Amino acid sequence: MTDSHQECIAEGVFDGVVEFGNLISCESLKEPMRLKAKIRYRHPEQEAVAWQTEDGVLHVRFDKPQRAITRGQAVVLYDGDIVVGGGVIENCIK
Repeated sequence: MTDSHQECIAEGVFDGVVEFGNLISCESLKEPMRLKAKIRYRHPEQEAVAWQTEDGVLHVRFDKPQRAITRGQAVVLYDGDIVVGGGVIENCIK
């Protein structure tokens, strides 16, 4: 387990950078957007906020602590039944 992963659990919040982010139902998320996010197939969707920085990097912050989020996992973003986008988790930010 990496130090970054440990910090995510200790802080109780995942603020992650998503690599290879791909938005499907919108062009960009320049403003923070309330969404549901899913990190594993059997994991229930969780409330989160997602946004992009000017350089296009996608960030996701869950409202509640999430366990066992690791670099390389996928995250999928939903607005109701609509897939907004997703990507591969690059890292956690404390």
